[in-house]
Amino acid sequence: MAAVSEQEVNAISRKWRYEYYADYKINLSSEELEWLSNNPTIRVATDPNGAPLEFIDDNGRISGIAGAYLADIEEKIGVRFEWIGNNTWEQGLKTIKSGVTDIISVVSPIKDREVYLNFTDSYLNVSHMIFGRDGDEVFGNMGGLQGYNIVQVTGNAINDLVKRDYPNLEITEVSTAVEALKLLSIGEIDAYIASIPAASQQIASEGLTNIVVAGETPYRGEYAIVIRFNLVHLNSAMQKAMHSFTDQEIAEISRNWIVLKIEEEKIDALIIQIFIIAFIVLIIILVWNYNLRLEVKRRKNVEKELLLSQD
Repeated sequence: MAAVSEQEVNAISRKWRYEYYADYKINLSSEELEWLSNNPTIRVATDPNGAPLEFIDDNGRISGIAGAYLADIEEKIGVRFEWIGNNTWEQGLKTIKSGVTDIISVVSPIKDREVYLNFTDSYLNVSHMIFGRDGDEVFGNMGGLQGYNIVQVTGNAINDLVKRDYPNLEITEVSTAVEALKLLSIGEIDAYIASIPAASQQIASEGLTNIVVAGETPYRGEYAIVIRFNLVHLNSAMQKAMHSFTDQEIAEISRNWIVLKIEEEKIDALIIQIFIIAFIVLIIILVWNYNLRLEVKRRKNVEKELLLSQD
């Protein structure tokens, strides 16, 4: 084994990878197969806290909707996607500009970004809504936000669109969606614009029960995977992989992730809390009932004494 050179190892790898993936349904070209064989690890930037669209699980793997697509694409084109460890989505965008990152798992297609990025077909299309506090102002639409302070995440496409279309709005920018929702929840900010799936998941996971939908927007979010502009063969291979997803596969990913989920540990904790509260309420009822019986008995005794006294 020690005598087998690196060139020989690569030749063997290419031969058998070609054999396997050439027969696969996405029909990779010889140029694509060779590039993928020489670059088996693809560096990915993702939002580590962007559930359910994307997040990093306990094993350091990309999860969520984007993670599900990437896991299937790994099988389809024979590579391994590796998270680069970026802390925010904006930081990830900077790394792909500098060449440190090969792809970003979730990006909204915007013409300004087409200069240095290639977009796959969109794999998710969602509506953006205005979120406010329960019992506060109902904005209705974007016109109702005039005079109010809204919070948005720096670098997000929806933030750029709002600033472009409504330059007079007062916008506070933060690094993460969770930070934005917390500011809204405590009343430091009046409104937040986000997609329904992402905001719903984050509201539930953070327990922010006082946040509600307070209006609609004309914005719809399309999300795609983007590849660095100069990675031509990776781009074409990933496009073929995206085209190969069946309606059944797409529906299964949607069912798994575009549903409001709470972690099992939180569900278990919630059940325990419910039992504790129920037990306390039961004790209070029993004590109250016992005291009530004593009171009734006391009153009967008083009535007897009064009757005797009257006699």
